[in-house]
Amino acid sequence: MKEATRETEEILRILEGCSRKSGELMQATFEKILADICAELIAAEKKFPGWPDDVVHAAGIVTEESGELMQAALDYYYGREKSIDKMKKEATQTAAMGLRFLINIIRDGQ
Repeated sequence: MKEATRETEEILRILEGCSRKSGELMQATFEKILADICAELIAAEKKFPGWPDDVVHAAGIVTEESGELMQAALDYYYGREKSIDKMKKEATQTAAMGLRFLINIIRDGQ
């Protein structure tokens, strides 16, 4: 398992630059979404500092989060749980783990 590193901070700086380049109308929304994703990424790295050494298990973490997003969307669509907030939460977690995946494969030169 790999420990959280400075690469996370670098990715966050890059994302901040992306938010500055988005259209003014969407910038506040984009910045809020990125802030939520970054907060989730940082919290996840603190709670679970290790990360799989291989891409299959790392991708499995992203897939697991994506599955939770799909479940939240199905629950919303079929009326089991009409929660936009649940879908936002799961989408944010999926994005955060996707970033964590990218950070680790970039760092490892894969």
